[in-house]
Amino acid sequence: MHEMMESKQPNWKSYNKQNEINDDLVYIPIGKSFRQKSEQDIYNESALDRVSIHDHAIYASKNTAKPFSSHEEIVDIAKERDVKFGPFGLFSKTEKYIEKNRIQVPDDFWVLESRFFYKRETNGSDEFEECHSYKYCLHKDGHLFHRTEVENTFIYRKEGRAGTTKDKPDDRKLTDHDIMTLDYSPKYISSDDGKGEVIHGDWNRGDLLYKKKGEGLIAFIDKLLE
Repeated sequence: MHEMMESKQPNWKSYNKQNEINDDLVYIPIGKSFRQKSEQDIYNESALDRVSIHDHAIYASKNTAKPFSSHEEIVDIAKERDVKFGPFGLFSKTEKYIEKNRIQVPDDFWVLESRFFYKRETNGSDEFEECHSYKYCLHKDGHLFHRTEVENTFIYRKEGRAGTTKDKPDDRKLTDHDIMTLDYSPKYISSDDGKGEVIHGDWNRGDLLYKKKGEGLIAFIDKLLE
C-alpha cells in the first residue's frame, strides 16, 4: 500500500533560485508554466518616488538657464497722432488715441509638457468652440503644479456677432495620476458624430514609455538642464 504524500504548495522562490530563473518571470498557475513579465507589469509594481521628483524639481529650478514660459496679453497703449482740419486741411492738431497691441508677457514658471482637448459644435449657422489646455508646470520656487486653461469662441452668423472668452487659469498640485500620465505618450483622438460635434485632442494616455512611475516627469524636468 502506497503511503499518501501531503500536497504542498511549491516554493517557487526556491525553485527560481535553483534554476536561475530571471526575476522578470512570473508563475502562472494554469499549466504550471512561466511567462515573462510585461513592461506594464514591471511598471505597475514600481513605486512612485515623489521625494526624488521633488529633489529634481528644486535642483532644476535653481540651476536652469532656460527662460520662463510666456503668455499673450492684449494691452492698451496710449499714442499720439497729428490730425489735419479746417479748409483744405491747413491746420493740424495733436490727437491722443488708444491702440491695442498683443504682447508676450513672461510667466514665473516653466511649462514642462502640455496636452489639449478641443470641441466644436455647429448648430445651424451658429458655431461654438471649446479648447482646454492642460499644462504640467514647474514654478520658479521649485514646486510642481497642473494648470488648466479654457478658451471659448462663439460665432453667431445671422446676428453678425463673434467673440472669444478665456476663463481664469485653474492651478492645483500635481496628483499621482497627473505624474503617471507623463509616463505615457499622448494619445491623439479625433471624432466627428456627423451631427455637428467634432472632438479632437491628445489628453488621453497612449503607449507606456518608462519602466518606473514618475520617470516621464523627471525626464521633462531634466530637459530644463540641457
